[in-house]
Parts: sequence; C-alpha cells; structure tokens
Amino acid sequence: MLRRTIRKKLITTLKAVRVELRQRMHEPVPVQGTYLRSVVLGHIRYFGVIMNAPCIGAFHKEVCRMWMKVLRRRSHKHNLKWD
Repeated sequence: MLRRTIRKKLITTLKAVRVELRQRMHEPVPVQGTYLRSVVLGHIRYFGVIMNAPCIGAFHKEVCRMWMKVLRRRSHKHNLKWD
C-alpha cells in the first residue's frame, strides 16, 4: 500500500516556512539552520511512513531551495554558491 503526503498539507507547510524565512532573513545563518532543521525533522517524524520517501525528499529539497533564495536576497553581491 502506497502512502503519500497530502499535497494540500505539503503546500500549506511550505508557504508557512517561506513566510517564516522572510521574517528571519537577517538572523545569523546558524540560527536559521537550527530553525529549518527542526521544521524538516518535524515533517519527517510526522509524515515518515513506509513508501513516503519521495514526498519527504521533495519537501527537504524545496526547503533547501527556499533557504538559498532567502540567503541570496540578504546582499546585493549575490555570490552565494550551493557549496
């Protein structure tokens, strides 16, 4: 039996994370990382059931992408790389 995260819940959570990241934009990077780590771990603990790895991976990837966009907006230099 295949279990997947409900798309509506996934999108709602991602929108909430995006808003929170915009509010925390100028906090130090380790503080932002701690917050995002707790968000991702909470998502994994709640939705982490058998056969749901693709949805969990997609959530993690999207959170990383949003964080990179927020970090790039902190400066006009825009020299932040994925590494």
